[in-house]
Amino acid sequence: MIPFNFHTHTTFSDGIDTPEQMVLAAMQKEFEAIGITDHSFTPFDTTYCMQEKNVPVYIKTLRALKKKYAGKIEIYCGIEQDLFSDCDTRPFDYVIGSVHYIKVNGAFYPVDETKDKQLECIEKLFGGDRIAYAKAYYEQVEQMAKQRPTMIGHFDLLTKFGLFDDLGADYEAIAASSMRRVLKTVPIIEVNTGAMARGYRKTPYPAAFLLRTVRECGGEVVLSSDCHDARQLDYAFDATCTELKNAGFSHVLRFCEHGWERRSI
Repeated sequence: MIPFNFHTHTTFSDGIDTPEQMVLAAMQKEFEAIGITDHSFTPFDTTYCMQEKNVPVYIKTLRALKKKYAGKIEIYCGIEQDLFSDCDTRPFDYVIGSVHYIKVNGAFYPVDETKDKQLECIEKLFGGDRIAYAKAYYEQVEQMAKQRPTMIGHFDLLTKFGLFDDLGADYEAIAASSMRRVLKTVPIIEVNTGAMARGYRKTPYPAAFLLRTVRECGGEVVLSSDCHDARQLDYAFDATCTELKNAGFSHVLRFCEHGWERRSI
C-alpha cells in the first residue's frame, strides 16, 4: 500500500469532508502523510474553488492540525493552482499546477465539468475538431508548466469523458509531444485516480502511453486519488502501482519536510 496522498480536497473548496475529517480518515488508513490541496480562487468561476477571503483561514487551519497531530501523521498545506488563478503560492508547501478550463477570446470553458459542456466547446469554438481542441488544451498545460508548479496535475484531463479514445495516433502524438515539453520545465507528473473513483475512467491520468513517455524522459511521478471524499483516499492505488510498474517505474515520490523522497512500489 502507498500510505500517503498529496492531492485532496475539503470543504474549503469542493470536497465533502473538513480538513480534520480528512486527516482522521488518513490516520484510520494508517497513512504516514497527507497533503491538503484545495482549489485556488478563480474569479470567473467561484462554484468549486476556495473563496479568496478564506485562504488565510485555510492556511491557519492546516498549520493548527499539523501541530495537533504531530508525531501521528505528517500534514502538509498545498494548493491546486489553476492556470487562470493569480493566487500567491508562496505560503504553501507545494503546488499542483492544473488546467480546468480552455480560454478562448476571453471566455472560459470548463474541461471536466460535464461531457455536454465539453462537446459544446468543441463544436462551438473548434467546429467539432477534437484534434484542434486537444492542441488548445495542451498548449495551456504547457503554459501552466511555465509557472513552475511543483507538479503537473491530471495531465490529460480532457480525456475524462472518453471523447478522445478513438483518435489514435494523431491524438497520441500531440499529447506525447506536449508531455515531453512540459517535463523540461516540471519533471514531476501526478498519476491521478480521481476519475476512476468517480466512475468516469477505468485507468488513471495520464494514460499508459503518456506514463511511458514520462519514464522515457526521466520524469518522476506522484500517486494521488484527487480525493474529494475521504472514503477514496487510496482509491485504486494497488492497481495503479501495477500500471506504473508496467510503464517501467520502480518508485513514486513522497513529499516530506526536506522535499521529495522516493518510495518503492
